[in-house]
Amino acid sequence: MNKRLLLIVFLTCASAMAQTVLSGSAIISVIGTLEGFATTPPAASPTFSPAAGTYSSTQSVTISTSTVGCSAYIYWNTTGSPTSGDTHGTSVSVASSETVYAKVIGCPGYTHSAVRSAAYTITTPPAASPTFSPAAGTYSSTQSVTISTSTAGCSAYLYWNTTGSPTSGDTRGTAVSVASSETVYAKVIGCPGYTDSAVGSAVYTISGASPAMVQDVAWGTNDGGLRGQYFYYHLPKPTLGGSSTQGDSTNNLLVCGLSHDTTSVTAAITDNQSNAWSAGPTTNDGGRVATLYYVAGVKQGTQDITVTLSAAQYDVHFRCSEFYNMEVSSPSDGAAVTTVGSGKAAPTISTSSAINTTADGDLIFYYGIDGTAQCCNIEVTSYAVGSNFSLLVNDLRTAHFAEYQVQPTHGSITPTITANGSTEAFDAVAMAFKSHGGYGTAPPPGIRIVHEYHFTPDQSSSPVVVQFPCAGNLLVTTVSTTNDQFNFTGITDSDTNTHTKWTAAGYPQIFYVQNATCSNPNTRTVSITTDKGGSPAPSVMYDVTGAAVSAYDSTMGVVTGSGNQASEAASNTSCVNNSKYNSTLNATPTRANGLMFVVENNGQGPECGASGTNNVFDSAWFQTEDDACCGLLDSSSGFLHIPYSSTAQQTATFNWANSAAGSSSSFAIAAIAFSSQ
Repeated sequence: MNKRLLLIVFLTCASAMAQTVLSGSAIISVIGTLEGFATTPPAASPTFSPAAGTYSSTQSVTISTSTVGCSAYIYWNTTGSPTSGDTHGTSVSVASSETVYAKVIGCPGYTHSAVRSAAYTITTPPAASPTFSPAAGTYSSTQSVTISTSTAGCSAYLYWNTTGSPTSGDTRGTAVSVASSETVYAKVIGCPGYTDSAVGSAVYTISGASPAMVQDVAWGTNDGGLRGQYFYYHLPKPTLGGSSTQGDSTNNLLVCGLSHDTTSVTAAITDNQSNAWSAGPTTNDGGRVATLYYVAGVKQGTQDITVTLSAAQYDVHFRCSEFYNMEVSSPSDGAAVTTVGSGKAAPTISTSSAINTTADGDLIFYYGIDGTAQCCNIEVTSYAVGSNFSLLVNDLRTAHFAEYQVQPTHGSITPTITANGSTEAFDAVAMAFKSHGGYGTAPPPGIRIVHEYHFTPDQSSSPVVVQFPCAGNLLVTTVSTTNDQFNFTGITDSDTNTHTKWTAAGYPQIFYVQNATCSNPNTRTVSITTDKGGSPAPSVMYDVTGAAVSAYDSTMGVVTGSGNQASEAASNTSCVNNSKYNSTLNATPTRANGLMFVVENNGQGPECGASGTNNVFDSAWFQTEDDACCGLLDSSSGFLHIPYSSTAQQTATFNWANSAAGSSSSFAIAAIAFSSQ
């Protein structure tokens, strides 16, 4: 019988298919299958490489099928049997423990494959626990701690605090300043490819650190021919600290001595960081007032200080010192004054009563001034500091002094200093400040000014003797002399250092000692020989630390010129910065990282500021100041220094004020540079 006829009979008779109406194409398909005795095969089930298993890192899994031409039809997911709506592809990144399911769907000539799966267990390693440098331990000063992890690429994911296990909400970074005893905790959080590290910690104990000085500067007086009410002073460097918050434990102590005539006059001190100044002990002899002012926890960046008197006065003296390792909260631990009256206080100047301190390691600061002399002849030949005291910058001509010591054990102390050669009475004030080891900020390495002394030599004698303590290895003296003033002909000192002179004849003078030695800072004297011609020239002496052994870089040269100056009212608090009212010197050092010192003589003056980039104006200035009299308080003279980090050209620009409108003034500027260690 014909096969086709047999099939028709079979279909007609089959009860299971009786109600199904088959199209011709369906019949033909079935007939074809029966004729070939074959069915459509499924695609081969997917395989995985690497195979299912346990791994310690993210795995890049490749899915494949052995059926030729079907790799493009692989679908996968991590939830169950894939469909054509799932991910289409052969690559899977397995970063955490999970099962990957795959299936071939729709490959031409093949039915869908069976589902195949592979279970992966990812045991991601933790990042290495943080370490600390310097290591945990006891230290006598603030520590700059660096946190690190040995796991490559994870340093950017370090978080730390001082309270416990850090979270991603804590401080992110690797640098911590530890100013007081505390524990630092750190953890690696969220580093790709790693689970979070264990918490690392380091316990730091900051104790036993004594108060130490950062910088010290002293100025002379306004001359006897002019009164001043508004005085502007500038520290050699901005005060150090870690934030601008008043009283922050990373900030330092700034203590300043102020004296002036007329006891009914009051003083107020302000600065460029809006610190809250406290008045310490004061003495009033009926003709002169001497007072200590201070800021505990002085804000970082304090540098420009304004003294405002309630009325214009003669003979205003000012000096400031910065210390670290000092208490910032309730720092006072007692005070005393020298009583001036019927008796003479010189040559031995002691406070009228002892200070009874209550804390170990106090800083004792003692400041005073001749209560009789106004200015400006030699009143003191030298100062001899009291027992265990250290000399600060002192002035022999206008007879003001300062000294300090750290008292190891609390108890009674009577500050004393001897003013050799004096027969005058002194006004003096002393105060005890509590120390706190690890508080404040120590100066960083590198070249910097430690002592700065503004003085006007006595023209009546030669040599002129200056008592100038030392701490650094570079001494620089700048003199704002010109042809119509006397010149320094030479400088020697008690340590037999060689003071090299650099100048062009008749222009501002510069002397320097590189690789200077200092045998005893309390007795260091500097002798200056002069030609005693003309009026005295204001001068500044700098004691610099961190200079190279061969620090001298290059002499920048002399610039001369002239220009009109501004007319300033006495009540004007501004300083002119205008191309018509200033002078400029451009100079290029040959070595990076150093200090440039610049000095100017200005025929009319005075210089009231500096506006060049990185210019630090050293001159003091008071409104109504001119150079008509004795040339004190830097009158008609400009002093500045420039810290620099590269060999790029540096520009020094002096601004002028308080001169007759439209008057012409000649000027001359000299500069010199020294490199850091």
